[in-house]
Amino acid sequence: MTKKISFALFAFLAIAIGLYPLLYVIIDTSFGLLENKDPVLLNSTLWNVAFYTHIFLGGMALLSGWSQFSGKLRRKNLKLHRTLGMIYCICCLLYTSDAADEGVEVWGAGGGGGGGGGGG
Repeated sequence: MTKKISFALFAFLAIAIGLYPLLYVIIDTSFGLLENKDPVLLNSTLWNVAFYTHIFLGGMALLSGWSQFSGKLRRKNLKLHRTLGMIYCICCLLYTSDAADEGVEVWGAGGGGGGGGGGG
């Protein structure tokens, strides 16, 4: 019984957090992570593409990834399990490569100071 409750909680949280990026489409840019960003950064097309790609791929990975822990799904519908697994892997690969690009862009756009912007 505890395993079922734990898995249900895990699935619920993964789905809820996976849907969170939709709020960035619904709500204005003065929300969440964008609330304290520099207006120059918010007006950068490249940064916006990287940011939105990053959060939506992360959300898709969470929406598809939790199901990979379900033995019942794997036994009853192997094709769906594999399809969701491929979606998860593709999202993770693109998510991490986008995160690297986003980080380079943020540090590269810092303008000022020497040493690459890492704070040390």
